[in-house]
Amino acid sequence: MVFERDIPSCSPREVLIQYLRRALIDILQQVQNGIDSDCISFRLENLIDLLLRSAHLYQDGGQVLAVLRAALTAVENCRQSEDDPTTPAIVYNGMRGRPRMEIHAETLKFLLEFGFNAREIASMLSVSIRTIQRRMANFNLREEVPRYTLISDNDLDETCREIISEFPNCGVRRMRGFLLSMDIRVSWERIREAMRRTDPEGVLIRSLQLNIVHRREYSVRVALALWHIDSNHKLIRWNLVIHGAIDGATRLITSLHCCDNNKSETVFDLFLKAVEQYGLPSRVRGDHGVENMDVARFMLSHPQRGPDRGSFIAGKSCHNQRIERLWRDLFTGCTSFFYHTFMYLEEHGYLDITNQLHLFALHYVYLPRINRHLELFKRGWDMHPLSTEGNKSPVQLWYLLRPAHSVAGSELGEANITYYGVDWGGPLPEMEEDESTAAVVVPRIPCPLSDADYSELAALHSPVRHSDAFGIDVYISVVEFIAEKLGCNTGFMLF
Repeated sequence: MVFERDIPSCSPREVLIQYLRRALIDILQQVQNGIDSDCISFRLENLIDLLLRSAHLYQDGGQVLAVLRAALTAVENCRQSEDDPTTPAIVYNGMRGRPRMEIHAETLKFLLEFGFNAREIASMLSVSIRTIQRRMANFNLREEVPRYTLISDNDLDETCREIISEFPNCGVRRMRGFLLSMDIRVSWERIREAMRRTDPEGVLIRSLQLNIVHRREYSVRVALALWHIDSNHKLIRWNLVIHGAIDGATRLITSLHCCDNNKSETVFDLFLKAVEQYGLPSRVRGDHGVENMDVARFMLSHPQRGPDRGSFIAGKSCHNQRIERLWRDLFTGCTSFFYHTFMYLEEHGYLDITNQLHLFALHYVYLPRINRHLELFKRGWDMHPLSTEGNKSPVQLWYLLRPAHSVAGSELGEANITYYGVDWGGPLPEMEEDESTAAVVVPRIPCPLSDADYSELAALHSPVRHSDAFGIDVYISVVEFIAEKLGCNTGFMLF
């Protein structure tokens, strides 16, 4: 490790050069000793940041900066190849002929479970179809991963009823996604028949609403090339905001969470969790809302991204159609359920949005329920077939369209950046857009209970306990409990 006290007293420029020299020697020794690549990446990022902040001391640092960035990219590429479970190893046995491709049974099983066929797996692993077929036969994978799940019509109907009870507007494609997320693989025909048996009215209504849309070409072709982020305000009347992010090329939902605030630190924290799980996108598109400021600052200052390349593209909401389409499907298939529940509570006098007690109880009961539904919706969405992509699901596209190398180096012209990732045939936002950057302020709802009373509330009234009344009975019980502890009335205005 290099410490500043080890550097002799001299000019600031010489101090910087000596520090860089010792740090680079130390990093080379770590590479030779097989130190974890995460540690090496962290140290390289720190050196890049140091050079950027010390540009006034070391004007010739441009070449060093380019070398450090290239080294960081190489380390990241190596780490991605190490973490990629689909990369086959080449085995050299000293015999004549081509070396053997070592393809593990776990790798093939992993890809088969996500619905890839032999031809697609061969293309992903850069081997012949016959090689994949031989390996599948050797490992007996067709018996271990059958094409369809053995399930009776009665059990399938019961499963469909449970899904429809949670997502009343679920159609055939979304139902297939939910079933696949539960490891249930059945044919399209069986799903249609089950839907006709369990939800005949819904099938009829959706068939009358069928509308064929002419799709235009979308410009993003690689996973992690562009993420679309946005905040959904369908539940803003009750101080609830849904923050989301979606990968443009694959339509995989990388983040989806409901919060009781619209702060930039909340959006940034959710973005970092998505980056940790899926990787750092090359670019991010969002609107001019101040809740996106921390994400924009992160992308523009990141050593592997930076300014002058469209790392964060701020534009109108009408140019962010990928996530606008997600919001439309999310409301239809998920959040409309809570919207109408809250409106019912207001219309019948059980909820007053000016009453802090009511809003606290509403958040206590329904925030966990909403996020549970959002997680179920995300799983179903990521597994549902896309008609415009040959019935491939977002998860399948994620593995098919992942770049073999980092996408950070891809460049766009300044004219192309403005409209990069715009889906000209996609839906427009339902609300008129305000061109100002004023924040949508969501007031904080304080907890009216003491720590002891809140612990008692959590022990007696679990927010996610089973309810046959869409959580309304749980909400009323919580309001009555809080009113009793505070010595006030419930505030219900029953008609």
